[in-house]
Amino acid sequence: GILQLRTSTDGGANYDATASDYEHRMLYVVGAGVGSTSDGGSTNIPIAGFETAFSNGVGNASGEEGVSGTVMIFHPHLAKRTGVRAITALRRADGGTIMLHDIFGERKSAADVDAVRFLFSNGNLGSGTITMYGLRNA
Repeated sequence: GILQLRTSTDGGANYDATASDYEHRMLYVVGAGVGSTSDGGSTNIPIAGFETAFSNGVGNASGEEGVSGTVMIFHPHLAKRTGVRAITALRRADGGTIMLHDIFGERKSAADVDAVRFLFSNGNLGSGTITMYGLRNA
């Protein structure tokens, strides 16, 4: 599956998920293959496992190591377009080569974001840890 992010402006009561809520640009490396993709109108921002000709997505079965990486969220507290930058790595769900992603996406409407949700395109997160850190405004 694809690890994704969605945003909320009402404390997590609802998460925006219509086809025009987000856009993103992605670079990826899989073995010797390098590529890019973009989407100007989607229901989420992909974080890892973007399914292309090179990938079977993220898996959590034996031998599949999940996702590691960093996700940065830019100016969610302002009534602006909230930006998301993700740099992630995973071993493909078919046990194949390591896949690297560098993604920038944003919420297409200006709003203060006060909650985010990480979810998979096909099921729940099996296990793992997500740690959120905040930076204080100066």
